[in-house]
Amino acid sequence: MLSEAKHPVKQRSSHHLQIRVLHHQRFFSGGAEVDLHLLLRATKVSRYIVNIKSGPNWGNSSQVKKMIADFKSAQKTLRTSNSGIHVTAVNGCCYGRDRNPDKGDYFKYCGQDFRAFISGEKELYTEIIEPLGHKAQEKNAEFQQSYAQMLNRFTLEFGKEYCDSNGAIDWPKLVRFNSSAGRE
Repeated sequence: MLSEAKHPVKQRSSHHLQIRVLHHQRFFSGGAEVDLHLLLRATKVSRYIVNIKSGPNWGNSSQVKKMIADFKSAQKTLRTSNSGIHVTAVNGCCYGRDRNPDKGDYFKYCGQDFRAFISGEKELYTEIIEPLGHKAQEKNAEFQQSYAQMLNRFTLEFGKEYCDSNGAIDWPKLVRFNSSAGRE
């Protein structure tokens, strides 16, 4: 459980910061869903639609197919309202690398490349580390306190339910709870 909590905090922090930096707005079009509809470096005939994911290996093949279908639907909707517009789809990843960003139906920019695409600043990915570190340090102290309290509570509840008065585990009772067919 603790290992699950360590890495997602970093991923969530990075993802939430990325969304704040990007002035996040959810965009739905014809049942399709994309995270951003950007006018970055855009002209009257050029737009970007972006789906933000935590890292480069975020989904299985069916999830990637759904993202592509959502991109195509959003592109169609945007073109319908402005037929002369060119819409570029982008899968942006908060961390990682992808040496071949052109995927045919969309571009995949990861880590530094994604932040540079969004901000126009090549070094943004290193400039946000220090503020992120301070925020993570604050959250880590809160997490450690909450984790210790939860661990104490679970230990107390387990002891009351599955230990004898000397503190020894009542293994038959614990195994019955965990594995019995429930017909007792």
